[in-house]
Amino acid sequence: MYTDARNHLGVAYGLLGRHQDSVNQLRRAAKENPDSALAWTNLGVTLEVVGDIKGASEAYTGAIRL
Repeated sequence: MYTDARNHLGVAYGLLGRHQDSVNQLRRAAKENPDSALAWTNLGVTLEVVGDIKGASEAYTGAIRL
């Protein structure tokens, strides 16, 4: 599993404005390691940026659960 690498790549994509690539990497990171609160949090932030409020809320809930 490459959760940390996917998480970092997802954040980097987000900083570059490549939000869909960011979402894709962060979803994979959260799927590979569902116990990664950081992956869930970063996914929530990115989903919020792209306007997916429901998805962001679910991701934040996943992070809080941990």
